Amino acid sequence: LKTKPLACFDPPGLLFFRIGDLRLLLERHSSVEAGSSVLYLLIDDIQSEHQRLSGLGVHFDSAPHLIHVDSDGTFGARGTQEWMAFLRDPDQNCIALVERRPSSIAA
Repeated sequence: LKTKPLACFDPPGLLFFRIGDLRLLLERHSSVEAGSSVLYLLIDDIQSEHQRLSGLGVHFDSAPHLIHVDSDGTFGARGTQEWMAFLRDPDQNCIALVERRPSSIAA
């Protein structure tokens, strides 16, 4: 499989690739630590899913919040907001819930 990088942000050392419908993020670190990878799950409604999972006793490291506005259309439609909420699996791996929404939708 040959693919060119989708985007590079250096600093802080982030490199993105698109492989089909998958977006892959590689990060530069000075050392490798257990649990340093992130699994991103795209969902339709981050607020509702956060509320549902919290009600089931899932602890979140952070509530849904705006991470990025794709002002130049690198990852999809120009102006799309990326909202994320972070939690940990039982092995302490980071999982991110991700919602992409048009910037016209209020928080």
